Amino acid sequence: MSTKVYRLKREINSYEVPDLDLIQVAKLIGDTDLKLVRRFSRLHESIKERWVQPECPLSEPFQNGTPLTDISFWGSFLLLNSKAKECLMPLIAKDGELLPLIIDGVHYDFFNCMSAGKEQAELCLKKYLDGFECGLETLVFDENSLQGLNIFKSELEGYKALFVSEAFKQCCEKHYLTGVRFDEDLLNIF
Repeated sequence: MSTKVYRLKREINSYEVPDLDLIQVAKLIGDTDLKLVRRFSRLHESIKERWVQPECPLSEPFQNGTPLTDISFWGSFLLLNSKAKECLMPLIAKDGELLPLIIDGVHYDFFNCMSAGKEQAELCLKKYLDGFECGLETLVFDENSLQGLNIFKSELEGYKALFVSEAFKQCCEKHYLTGVRFDEDLLNIF
């Protein structure tokens, strides 16, 4: 039996919910040289000890009436509202950490994924263009490494993308959680 894996994606034409930028976060966590926040897109480590709960407004599209979703992206973090947090945390608690924030007086949490699935190196083919490596042609995870993981990253993908289990997808569908898509093509970035 093969383990079903999906690439987790934001909804098409979606926006980041908080009006919060990396410079503001850097100031909050004392990252004066910006070394940590520059790694946020490929972060694979805990930042909970440095995190200071920010308060910020909704980004402009949501101030103008765009409906809020249960799950959204902020860089490589997932933003969970209280419904998404309640539904998903029993599945993903061991795969990462929650970083609280307040948006327009409402409590949300960023989910920082710190888990990684191990790839089957012999089945992962690199792509070359004009003799230079430029990504992957195939990405295959070692099924044994995925046991117990419901959200995870890939080292070969530079820890930039999020991948999820069938259980994660089913939980989102069961609770009608909005804001994300599931792609069976693990390398499709669109």
